[in-house]
Amino acid sequence: MATSARHNLTNDRSTITNLRLYTRILAISFIMLNTNLLFMLHRSPLPSPLLNTSMLSSPYKLNYDQSHSNPQDETKKSTAGKFAYVFLMAGCDPKQKERYIGYVLNILISKFILKQSGSTADVVVLTRMSSETTEETISEQEMLEKGGVIVRYLPKIAGVDNFYSAMLDKFQVLKYHQEYDRILFLDSDITPFCNLDYMFHNSMGPDAVLAPNAVLSYKHEPAQGGFFLIHPEKGDYEKIQEIIDHRMQRYNFSEEFGWGHKIEPPDYWDSMNDKNQTRWDFYGAYADQGLLYHFVKYEKSDVTIIHYNRLQQWAEINPTDEPILGPIQVTEVPKPHRNKTIGIIKKASDLLKSCGGTRLSLKRDYHVMEHAPYSDFNHFTGAKKPWLSWQRPSHIAARLKKFNYKDHSEIKDTRIWWYFWLDIVNKELELGLDIEKFDASR
Repeated sequence: MATSARHNLTNDRSTITNLRLYTRILAISFIMLNTNLLFMLHRSPLPSPLLNTSMLSSPYKLNYDQSHSNPQDETKKSTAGKFAYVFLMAGCDPKQKERYIGYVLNILISKFILKQSGSTADVVVLTRMSSETTEETISEQEMLEKGGVIVRYLPKIAGVDNFYSAMLDKFQVLKYHQEYDRILFLDSDITPFCNLDYMFHNSMGPDAVLAPNAVLSYKHEPAQGGFFLIHPEKGDYEKIQEIIDHRMQRYNFSEEFGWGHKIEPPDYWDSMNDKNQTRWDFYGAYADQGLLYHFVKYEKSDVTIIHYNRLQQWAEINPTDEPILGPIQVTEVPKPHRNKTIGIIKKASDLLKSCGGTRLSLKRDYHVMEHAPYSDFNHFTGAKKPWLSWQRPSHIAARLKKFNYKDHSEIKDTRIWWYFWLDIVNKELELGLDIEKFDASR
């Protein structure tokens, strides 16, 4: 995983906070690492059968039907803001490039697709170097910047460098409240099919469909940690560090209280396959997905939970209000913090409009109709990453010759589709890759 050139991210206070945090998780990280890596290998791809993108009318230029590419054009005047897509690469060691080069290339592909399909948002990659290397930067920084990606570096962590710490690194995005009004965090093995700026625009203005923060429910969890919209505000980063610190003082994760809140009826969480749940026992509850769900719902208390074909908005309310569901009493943690009341204030009937474009023929394992944003990106989870040696298709160059820039929508293999875009980016940026011999093992 990776980040970019230092951009006022480090200061004495945050460094001390991070060192204290990771020292405390050292006692549990070894056990969690084995469990987490096992889950990583068995995670299924994100739902989305109809992968919407557009055809190329000429090399390197996407030809979008403008009536679909940005369905929020009419609201742009009221949705102006500064936006960014943020990826994360953690534990980068230049002596082991094969561990992260695939993520670098996927981020370049994502940036290319977003830009060519009309996105005006920044694309940033937060990079943390491995604790085992003396290097301060990755050699691929120039490549990323050539592709228009902003590279920033996170402070190196001494002694603790694993999957669990990487999961918490993604909340570094909360530091960027002075630069961005909205941030869409994407795992570095996610590839968009089209312009996802509608996530930003739909959360701005008086008629916004989304709350300033939005998460996706997934197969067995109420908040997918690989794709979420966040409105970073002053004090958010310090607050989430307090929550993490408070949680780590207890060592053992409580499935009753989670990150500090006991879920009791009428409150609940839903996933694609689980209904009306109250235990913090979903996948990733003790890591990024549980912390994300807790933070946006019970701390920021201003979030849209996108649940397949339903939009559910949670917000802080007055005790005298009559919400759709609630009122629910919340005591912020760690104490002393204020008490507040939350509830579901709006169930939007209008679904998000997809970014449109040509329907692809790609075959994926998990079928979720064509509801945005599920339909507009692919998550190459676990061992299914196309850049891994055992996933790399044979005779790539020959197979790509069957597709020109106008009929790539007929590609059915997601791996070939990924190499199709890598081939384009390789030529556009003059990367000098041999597509046929390219190989990045785990």
